[in-house]
Amino acid sequence: MIFAKNPPNTLPVLRKLRKKFRLPFQIRKRKRPTIHLLEELAGQDSKIIFDVGANTGSVTAAYLKAFPDADIHSFEPCHKTFKRLRDRHGDNKRVHVHERAVSDSAGTLTFYEAENHATNSLFPSADEAALLFGSSKTKTSSTEQVESITINGYCQEHGIDKINLLKLDIQGGELDALKGASKLLESSQIDVIYSEVEFYKLYQKQPLYHDIAGFLEEKGYSLYALENFNIKKPIGMLLWCDAVFVSENILKAKLKELKS
Repeated sequence: MIFAKNPPNTLPVLRKLRKKFRLPFQIRKRKRPTIHLLEELAGQDSKIIFDVGANTGSVTAAYLKAFPDADIHSFEPCHKTFKRLRDRHGDNKRVHVHERAVSDSAGTLTFYEAENHATNSLFPSADEAALLFGSSKTKTSSTEQVESITINGYCQEHGIDKINLLKLDIQGGELDALKGASKLLESSQIDVIYSEVEFYKLYQKQPLYHDIAGFLEEKGYSLYALENFNIKKPIGMLLWCDAVFVSENILKAKLKELKS
């Protein structure tokens, strides 16, 4: 299947060509980067979605529209950013907002706030980050102590035995969050994982793509797609992208579609 980001007036022409020449694929205008793919993999009837690193709630808002039957559990440790998340979604009965970090252990962790809140992290920024992005975006402006939870512990406390979609965007902390979900991963109770992955250390001692992919492979998960590449110009260096991993059950179901 080909997903084409084309202006609306070109799509009818492309579809006519597909029909005329009987091309074996579909051409669609993507609703929003990645959302369409996640809808297909997790299913629009998904019931439980985790938005880890929810920031101000933009992705949570997108998931509310894409998955109309889902409860969304959104986690954001930064107090200032969490207030904006709560103001935006706190009154929505389908959204459960938590001012918590998600990691491999429950307790208290140091949280590094950057001048640009999009680069806040549980890891201090690497020296090279300032060169790649400019010190104004990555420089630590303050630190705070934040409460952390694990996905295993949270699910046990709230009676959740299955997650349809787990989204992770926590600036280097993704592997720790996955380690804290080991029980669910080992029993294939997380269908789809959508995670930011880095190929170059933007934070001190942070895991990179191969660390995350290797950990998930050991748990029986497969890489399904890579999207939204961030390449540093002019040197052409791949810094990060978004990776989609799926459980064995989801992969088998998609491969079965090839036979039908």
